[in-house]
Amino acid sequence: LGALAVGGGVYDVVNLNNAATGAKVYWDDSNNKVTTVSTNNAVFGWIVASGGGGANSTAKAMHAPYHGNA
Repeated sequence: LGALAVGGGVYDVVNLNNAATGAKVYWDDSNNKVTTVSTNNAVFGWIVASGGGGANSTAKAMHAPYHGNA
């Protein structure tokens, strides 16, 4: 089923493709992970800590889906 987030807050997320801290990320619903790939994925927010730890590592991401320039 996955998890429900209503916007805002910092979450521990699985970083699909090694996004660096500060990178804009998108939610990949097929893999239930954040990614830097925008195609067919919804804006999630930014990596705010522990980015760049390798593919499929855990990072902290600010959930900000309603900011058009997220």
